[in-house]
Amino acid sequence: MFAAQLLALLFLVWQLTGKGQEYRVEMTPVTITTETGEKIDYISQMMSLQPGSYRVVVDYTASSDLVNVIDVVSESAGYGVLRTNTTPLYAGEQQTSYIFWLSGSVSDLQVKITSGEEGTLEVFGGRLVRTNHMERQRLLAALVLIALLDVLLYALSRWNRMGMERKRESVLTVTLLGGIILGISLPLFTDYLLTGADMTFHLLRIEGVKDGLISGQFPVRIQPNWLQGHGYAVGIFYCDLFLYLPAFLRIMGLTVQAAYKCYKLSVNIATCLIAWYSFKKIFHSNKIGIFGSFLYTFYIVRVVYIYAVDGVGQYSAMAFLPLIAYGFYRIFTEDQKKSEEKYSFIPLVLGISGVLCSHVLSFEMLLLFMILLCAVCIRKLAQKEVFLQLCKAAAVTILLNLWYLVPFLEYMFSTNLAVTKGGAAYKQIQTWGMYIPQLFEPFPLGGQYGAHPAESGMVGETSYGIGLGLTLGILLILFLLAVVRRPLEKIGGNGGKLRGITGKAGRITLWFGLLSLWMATIYFPWDRLAKCGGLLRQLIATLQFPYRMLTFSGVFLVMACCFAIQDLKELKDTGKLRPVFLYASVFLIGIGQLLTTVYFHNTTFTESSGFFRLYDETAMGNSYISGGEYILLDTDTGGLVYKGPVCSERILLNSYEKKGCYVRMDCDCGEDGQYIELPLLYYKGYKAVESGGEILPVVCGTNNVVRVLVPAGFQGIIEVDFAGFWYWRAAELLSVITALWLFWLVGRKGYKRGNKAK
Repeated sequence: MFAAQLLALLFLVWQLTGKGQEYRVEMTPVTITTETGEKIDYISQMMSLQPGSYRVVVDYTASSDLVNVIDVVSESAGYGVLRTNTTPLYAGEQQTSYIFWLSGSVSDLQVKITSGEEGTLEVFGGRLVRTNHMERQRLLAALVLIALLDVLLYALSRWNRMGMERKRESVLTVTLLGGIILGISLPLFTDYLLTGADMTFHLLRIEGVKDGLISGQFPVRIQPNWLQGHGYAVGIFYCDLFLYLPAFLRIMGLTVQAAYKCYKLSVNIATCLIAWYSFKKIFHSNKIGIFGSFLYTFYIVRVVYIYAVDGVGQYSAMAFLPLIAYGFYRIFTEDQKKSEEKYSFIPLVLGISGVLCSHVLSFEMLLLFMILLCAVCIRKLAQKEVFLQLCKAAAVTILLNLWYLVPFLEYMFSTNLAVTKGGAAYKQIQTWGMYIPQLFEPFPLGGQYGAHPAESGMVGETSYGIGLGLTLGILLILFLLAVVRRPLEKIGGNGGKLRGITGKAGRITLWFGLLSLWMATIYFPWDRLAKCGGLLRQLIATLQFPYRMLTFSGVFLVMACCFAIQDLKELKDTGKLRPVFLYASVFLIGIGQLLTTVYFHNTTFTESSGFFRLYDETAMGNSYISGGEYILLDTDTGGLVYKGPVCSERILLNSYEKKGCYVRMDCDCGEDGQYIELPLLYYKGYKAVESGGEILPVVCGTNNVVRVLVPAGFQGIIEVDFAGFWYWRAAELLSVITALWLFWLVGRKGYKRGNKAK
């Protein structure tokens, strides 16, 4: 088996070679008569091409940006055979290139350039170059299939050693979790992307990581593709650790939309499995773990973030919230004096790190709830062993994330950016809260996004709350607390052990869920709190919209529902409740959660604000920076266009090469010291080195671009790149060591558990 797999991989690797064939493209001008006069378009000769991926390269000169576009067309190509996008031409460049994919043979493929009615355009011709992107896709697919096959073979080898009861449970678990993942991922099985409010921003982040890796950066701090190649420090502020997965898929030849869909699928898988593991551990029940995983994975706020908002940071962070809940529950409820609890801080470390590396704003909200939890459980916190576990969790979390925190904090406190020194007026956020009916909207419309202030009412506003399932869950909890509380307390009073919705853990979870719902509404006093000033005012301002609190309502209310189901199970087992009531409760809550999401899915498909197909990054531009939070103050972003270096009078530039954030130039300088300004946004960390090894000064130039100061009489090579600082490297090393240590601890624990199971 291993030999066959190796031979198949070697064959696919061999297929990567031998590409690079070039086909000459001759562009013929065509005069087109329009209402405003005549214009000249260009079209190439017809070409016959075999299936594969190709890079089209065209040489031109243009006087206007984004008014001329290039297409690859073929009338004989059937549906899905030619995957390409219309791509704009930029005045500051004299050559453009992008990739298109052919899944079948064509005989009439043409390159077409449509000119706008502004400025001038002249096209000189170009070429098509055969690439191996499609072969990379096949290699990646083979690697994934081989890995899945090996996992299946390993599972079958263990299957024969299992007892019948464990086999039934394993089949049930795999089937139900697989169904949850498949059901929540149905919108991904299309050949297009639904229009999302924040999609372009996050797609540019993925492309920025990819381009940064290709240009030699690791980790990627300044993403080089943004702002016409000037680079953007989004990677320093908005951690992109998990975006390395879709960036790798892009490098392996997948299209933009395929890589992004794979990332969404991976987040759905991670959310489902992490929730199952966490709830299973909390409630010591595989069935409740599956039930909780279903409720959380289908939580409508999470679904809206994925398919309507495209809030990559929010829905990625939500995958780790159940793990944090399990971490706190384990530390607060288990006897930390036991030897097996020595490393019980690990789930908390991994969960908090996952949120931090996904979305800083979600991390800020998480800190609020963690502080509140510690305040509520102050007696537990006073226990030496519990306090030490939380201290270890905090220390290890910091060490694990130093690679991100050190550059982030340095830029936050030492750089004049819009996000730190913009001096923007405080926006009163309370008016952007939700009304009570919106919290419990059972069937929210899909494919829409937008928020109105309270003064505008609810008409026309996107409405999504907690969904029908969790609403029914709250009603069940109220029924249990109001009607059968006494029997529950008698069952759950076993030595003060925390259990069920009547126990301390259940009550805390419920109250935190209700508190987060209140904080999402217009009735929570956000504006009054903001008037306290100082750091509190700034933190409230960064929240922007109170309904972000619904991110945390999901995990609290799902846990509360699971506590309620646990209580019903206790009543059933003691004969105080008929089984049908338990099964009916599970069914109604589950079907309610499913109906809300299915309705949203259907309306997303049919009533979406739009959809598009995106294959290569060049088609979506690179100027969308949302609020421009990470731009230096007083930067004119309209002046950041494609252009070459700007030299002072006595500089003679012999050669110039730019790749990402790296620049290599050969220049001669006159008697007086001069400078060269490069098309790179100035951020602390750029370094210029001349051929003799001497470091040249790098300062902020015109419109906040990189300016290299060249000494008098200099002749030679200058290399400029973003290098960061030595203490960034030290922080990265500490994080790697901490990650390896955690990996070793988890691996050793799993190995010991496996040996005990034999």
